[in-house]
Amino acid sequence: LNDYLKGAESFILKYNNYNSTNVDINHSQKQEYLVIQQVTVLHLLLETMLKLSNNCHNPTTIHEIREAVGHFVHQAFIRSPELAHALHLQTYDRSIIPIMFKHVESMHICFEIINTLVNHEQVEKRLFGVELASHLLSQYGLSKYLPLAHTCLAKIHELSTTRGNRSVVAESAALLALQSAVRLGRRFPFLVSEIVRIIHDMKFVYTSQHASTSIQSLFETLVKDHVLQKK
Repeated sequence: LNDYLKGAESFILKYNNYNSTNVDINHSQKQEYLVIQQVTVLHLLLETMLKLSNNCHNPTTIHEIREAVGHFVHQAFIRSPELAHALHLQTYDRSIIPIMFKHVESMHICFEIINTLVNHEQVEKRLFGVELASHLLSQYGLSKYLPLAHTCLAKIHELSTTRGNRSVVAESAALLALQSAVRLGRRFPFLVSEIVRIIHDMKFVYTSQHASTSIQSLFETLVKDHVLQKK
């Protein structure tokens, strides 16, 4: 795969030498084409990894697959940070996010574009950004990033408790957003009271048996984590 990408990069960078149409492309266009191509490859790689992981029942094999993919993605991000930015701005299956943080050492690069995602006009990208941010803050939770944590909680509250959003944000998505809030509470215990308010408001918006059970379970997890941290 590395050889393929290097060959494609070489061709694109030398495109004008091979081109017989008299239509030249400038350097910035070449770089844009390269990023598009490489992001496409990474998307396919992540999707393949997820399918293989879901269809495999051998933990050792799953770990080896994720380690190999994680190393490849890490090297790609180090060579080209803008590739990490482009991949995450396009988003991918949210179930891959925790895998990325476990196996890709350079995920901290995403801090550079996280505010764009968290404040994105598209709801799905905002949800993706909130979950990505919760993992970033859990792993690199320096005090200077506290304003980002507050922003995420505000977005979670807005997306998960506004009745008008119910047609846009599915119940399952709201519950995933609440998981992100609980994750933030684990990293920043002094935010727990704010998260409890979100949970309280959510109970009046999502009233199905499944939602009620899930919300209660997340509340109990939040309280348990908070009590353990105080000991």
